[in-house]
Parts: sequence; structure tokens; C-alpha cells
Amino acid sequence: MEMHRLDPRTSVPEALRAVLSRIRPVERTELLAVPTAAGRVAAEDVTSRVPVPAFPCSHVDGYAVRTRDLKGVSATRPVNLRMVGAIHAGECFPRALAAGETVAIATGAPVPHGADAVEMFENVDATGRSIQFSLNVVPGENVDPAGGDLASGTRIVTQGTPLTPALIGLLSLAGYGQVRVYARPVVGVLSSGNELRPPGPEPLPYGKVFEANSAALSALIEPNGGVPKVLPPVRDVASVLERALRRALAASDMVVVSGGSSVGERDLLHTVLPRVGTVLFHGVKVRPGMPTIAAESGGKVILGMPGHPASCLSNALWLLVPAVRKLSHLPGDGTSRVRVRMARDTPLHGHGFSTVVPLRIQGETARSTFHGSHFITSLHPANGYAILPPAKRHLRQGESIYARRALFLGGA
Repeated sequence: MEMHRLDPRTSVPEALRAVLSRIRPVERTELLAVPTAAGRVAAEDVTSRVPVPAFPCSHVDGYAVRTRDLKGVSATRPVNLRMVGAIHAGECFPRALAAGETVAIATGAPVPHGADAVEMFENVDATGRSIQFSLNVVPGENVDPAGGDLASGTRIVTQGTPLTPALIGLLSLAGYGQVRVYARPVVGVLSSGNELRPPGPEPLPYGKVFEANSAALSALIEPNGGVPKVLPPVRDVASVLERALRRALAASDMVVVSGGSSVGERDLLHTVLPRVGTVLFHGVKVRPGMPTIAAESGGKVILGMPGHPASCLSNALWLLVPAVRKLSHLPGDGTSRVRVRMARDTPLHGHGFSTVVPLRIQGETARSTFHGSHFITSLHPANGYAILPPAKRHLRQGESIYARRALFLGGA
């Protein structure tokens, strides 16, 4: 069995820069129904078709009044007005309010012409159609003016903005049933290895393993804006791997491969990728996940991840996820930076390399969940991670570090 030497010279920041500098966000767009567009990225500016609200309306349940009819009102000098009707949401009072009159009005209903304020029903005494006011009411009180929230023609969405629930609601209020968004990029997911078998009920032959990395990588791609396209595993044959890579590139905006990136006789990515494109780096000064490789072909990036599940996913956190998010027009790396204290002593195994430490973050404390690059259970409890510098050999209980909390990993 032959081995080839791997001498990683690329740091974590250098590897990330090399990949992100070659990512071109997708330009394809599609028109979606507004309620289905949450989390997608707007592909054009959108301006409001109507003012919001479209008319002066009450934002409380109460009584619409002319404030001049209540001039000087107080608890010792109450004023009685005659109720001449009621207005529910979606209805209009048929005429202007006259002197000495009031109407009952529901939240969201149009304020009648002539009225300039609304008093809450809790603040009045009602006897039949005689409504007694004893508190001062000022013009505009409890009234939302037309266009007070949004003037007609106002830009409500800027191209490149992720659509939040609030923006989805605002688009609907502004009269839009559809919105144009960027298409989600297709990420080809390929695994290589003669030992791999697809998961299923069939007995697993001795010496073989169920293929899991493509499913786990897909679960990272999906919540970060991409559409995973899982391809059948390929054998450790250079010509077979090359054909599979070319097919994946033709059908995808980016390709990620698990397995075949290390130094074994049948690790073939380092020989196949130069035939397909330009190798950006092979080997990153990080543990786990050192034998990661990246290439560019026809403006598309190929990432080759280690085959060990924890190594594969560890590097995918800081390398694949930001790349997919940039393809998708989504900002950042999908994490929030937090300061945490370590709950227990944690030895590191970087030995001059950076170390990716999966963390279970609870409040302001964290503990490492790592117990082996070949154990996917190292990442199961994690809801965040830290990348520690090469000189760092140990984390002490109570030590404070910066970590990345990742909602896409799940867990509170």
C-alpha cells in the first residue's frame, strides 16, 4: 500500500479566503408567493404600492370624537356626546361627524371624516347613546394617519436583503402577492470509497460501512440556503471519480466530495482534480480535517472533505457553510459570536495546527463534545464550535473563549 506525503501549508483563514474569493453568488431568480418566501433573498428592490395604513384608522377600540367638542373636559367637568353609530373594521361611516356626536369604533376601522381622535372605551361612561368623557383628548390621539407606517412608493425591500417574517408581512400589506428572489444554489454532494454502501434494510457486508457523510452534509447545506443534490457514491477509480465530478459540476453550482482527500493509495482527489480544474490548496493546518482539498473549475468551486464523519463535518462548519451562504446571497457564516467559559478541562490535539472544537453551549458556559475525528457522536450534542490557534494546547476549566453559536446545528 502506497502513501503520498501531505505537507499542509494553508491556514484556516487562508483556506476560507481562497474559497470565498472564487464563489460567485447565483444570479438565477424566481417568482415566489410571498408567504412562501421567508428566508429567501430579494432579487430586486420593492416599493410599496399603497400607503400603510391606506386611511386614518383607530388603533384602539373606543369612540371617535372631534377634540374641539371636548375642549376643557376634566373629571370635574365631564362632557356628554351623542353616539350616532358604530364602525367595525372594513366598514365606513357614511358622513362626517357633526358637533356633539361620537361613534363607537373598532381597532383598524377608518376614522370618520370630521373626527380627529379616538378615546379608549375604558375611559368613558356609557349610558345608552349618551357617552360621557372626563379625560382630555388631543388631536391625533389613538389614530394612525394614512401612510403613517409606510408612504406609497417607499422602498420596503432592497435587493440582496433576506426576507424576514416582518418583511413578508410588510410585502403583503403593501399589496404584493409575489416577490422575486434569487434561486437557491444547487450543491452537488458526492462521496467516494469502495467501502461505502447506501443506508437501507439490506444486511451490511463485513468490512463495508453505510454512507453517512452525504446526508450529514446535505443537512448543513439545506438550512444555509442551498439545495443539496446527493449523487451515488463512486468507487476509488480515478476515471470513475473524474466522470462523476464532471457530471456533478454540470448539474450544480458547487460540488462537495467526502472521502478521497487524504494520503492513502486510493485517495484520488489530488490526482483527479487537476484534470478537472485548478487546485487551490491541498491540506489545511487544522485538526480534525487536515487533508481538505479545494479546486475551481469553470467558475465553480469543488471542496474535498475527509471521509471520517467528524472531520468531514468539522471542516464543513467553517468552510462549506460560508461558501454555500455566499452562493445563496446570505450574509455571514450563519453563526453568532459569543463569549463562553469552559465547564471543564479540555486537552487539544492540534500539535501546531489550529483546532476545531465542537461545543455544547448553555448560557455563558460551554463544554467540548469532541472524542475522536472518526466519531460522528462528537458533533451530535454540539450547537456551536470554536477554532483555536495553533499555539493553544489546552483549555482550562473556567477559561473564557470566543465561540460561534450555530442555530443550524440544532439545540438550544
